[in-house]
Amino acid sequence: MLTALVAAGAGAALVPRMALPDTTAPVSLHPLVDPVSRTVFTVSRAGTGSRPGLRHVVELLRDLAPGPDDDRGEAAGRA
Repeated sequence: MLTALVAAGAGAALVPRMALPDTTAPVSLHPLVDPVSRTVFTVSRAGTGSRPGLRHVVELLRDLAPGPDDDRGEAAGRA
């Protein structure tokens, strides 16, 4: 969607690699020199956080995802 707006002349956009469409022919891509990071959250319905399956998935994601202080997801103080 963002690349379509750029292709239509509606401006420029910052787009994560995972959000790029398969073809970007009508636009030109310019990677940032220093990669930008962002915080990603898991979201679930209120009251479902105690479900064992959901807790397990969240724990796996925390173990696999890099944390703000290191590249292995072992940042101190992560809840």
